[in-house]
Amino acid sequence: MLSAGDGNTAYVALVLLLYLTSVGLPIPEEITLITAGALVYEGAMKLPWVLTIAVLAVIAADAQVYYIGRHFGSRVFRHKFFSRFLLTPERLEAAERRFAGHSIWAIFTVRFISGLRWPTYFTAGTFRTPAYKFVLIDAAAATVHITAYTLLGHIFAPHVDDIVTFIKRTDKWIATAVLLMLVMVVSVIAYRLGKRRQRKIDAVTAHVATDVAKGAPQEPEKAQSQVKG
Repeated sequence: MLSAGDGNTAYVALVLLLYLTSVGLPIPEEITLITAGALVYEGAMKLPWVLTIAVLAVIAADAQVYYIGRHFGSRVFRHKFFSRFLLTPERLEAAERRFAGHSIWAIFTVRFISGLRWPTYFTAGTFRTPAYKFVLIDAAAATVHITAYTLLGHIFAPHVDDIVTFIKRTDKWIATAVLLMLVMVVSVIAYRLGKRRQRKIDAVTAHVATDVAKGAPQEPEKAQSQVKG
């Protein structure tokens, strides 16, 4: 982590750590920010420089993840594994429409949830969220998040070790809770899709049975098309 000593070295370490955590390094970003705040308290770093450098480093890293998603994400999601077992082209289009309707909320709030940032930014790029919108929202969220945790480390510098320990513990619980919520949401969606498809099958079956009873049998190809529809 960051340490007191050469000021320039501390700033370089701050940039590298924030950049790496933003692109997926499994270290809570909050620990780096709190440590930087404590170094500000000790006089090893300057608060304005810490906030400016940290915000710019995070935005640059997030923008890179967004860029990768924008240019390569569709290839990932359209890979035969995803398109066959997870996301059919129809479901991918539906997911894109839903994300577009909640992109501002998703991009902003995910900044405060460790472990879900880069997947969300990758998805934002994949689903073509406008670049200017992504940068503005991400900059606003990063400014709030970075300022809050840096000031937390500065104000409670004498107790920074206890705060870091607490964050390490709670971060795992939060990630686990979010993962469970995602599993529940996916399960509910899959259940509803299955029920909807079953209702369509029942409706088509009843319609075909009625036609047969009236002496006007329906062609199998037509019945199948109604089920798929």
